[in-house]
Amino acid sequence: MIKKFIKYLMDRKRRNDKFKKDFFKKTGVDLNKIDSGRTGGQ
Repeated sequence: MIKKFIKYLMDRKRRNDKFKKDFFKKTGVDLNKIDSGRTGGQ
């Protein structure tokens, strides 16, 4: 069960990294450099 969970997390990370690379190629925006701590004037 734990092996399955770790495998799932590793696969999810791999897919996320692939998405970030594809997104950077398409838009030129690096998602790793975006500061998500600031959201608007609330």
